Amino acid sequence: MAWVGTEKGAYELGGQRVIGSPESPIRHLTVGRDSTLAVTSHQVWILSREGMSAIASAPAGFELNCALADESALIGGSGAALFLLNNGNLEPDDSFASAPGRDAWYTPWGDPAYVRSLATDIDGTIYVNVHVGGVVCRRATDPRWRPTLDIEADVHQVATIRDRPGWVVAATALGLAVSSDKAASWQFHDDGLHANYCRAVASLGSTVFLSASTGSGGRQSALYRFDVDSKHFDRCSNGLPKWFATNVDTFCIAIEGDDVLVGDRDGRVFRSSDGGSNWSLTASNLPPIACLIGS
Repeated sequence: MAWVGTEKGAYELGGQRVIGSPESPIRHLTVGRDSTLAVTSHQVWILSREGMSAIASAPAGFELNCALADESALIGGSGAALFLLNNGNLEPDDSFASAPGRDAWYTPWGDPAYVRSLATDIDGTIYVNVHVGGVVCRRATDPRWRPTLDIEADVHQVATIRDRPGWVVAATALGLAVSSDKAASWQFHDDGLHANYCRAVASLGSTVFLSASTGSGGRQSALYRFDVDSKHFDRCSNGLPKWFATNVDTFCIAIEGDDVLVGDRDGRVFRSSDGGSNWSLTASNLPPIACLIGS
């Protein structure tokens, strides 16, 4: 089962019925061990077929942006803050508040940096994408936070490759960044892209799916697949629009079993069941889509 988060609530993909309609748009969806969490600007929700139930609220002065649900839930937000969800409370991660390099984090428009996306590997290593602040990681064997990817790469989403422990990928303004050593080193790839400004990334096996456009405005936005062994990009086209009207944004590529899902601001979801060679329209006429999550 897959969920779609929109500006006007969460939808169960397939039935396309609205499950919950919080007052503010859904920013992120994540599947944990026991539940699916939804994040809006000021609340964390549990999402089920029966509806949405708020379980925690943002501390005063903060907005929430993303979540990572594993053994415990981490919530990222404004002010480059990281919170631990504990018995209905969001408790600040004090160690992250003193992460090295933090004084240099910024946004181009002058607001404080914020946590844009989160990822974890099977060994418990946590990767935090700060916008703009690169990628910071905390390995399971070391409680210290470490900066791993240059701030000026302008990272928009970080993700791990589940079939390859230690492999991390990031959608950046410089193309696709790939690490095979738990973010100790990175390589950038853009050969084969029509443009190197990238917003969303997800992986299926050794294939990475990436959105790219000519810039933050989303002009000439397209979807690509990248094989981590051959280091080769192929554009995904059969069944997709020639160009998406806006960026396929952070969290708008998702994996459901062996299928790949892509959502856009025009309220459409496209599905591929053959590794990205062919696509079909699986949902339409939804509110603008902000995120997708597969089971």
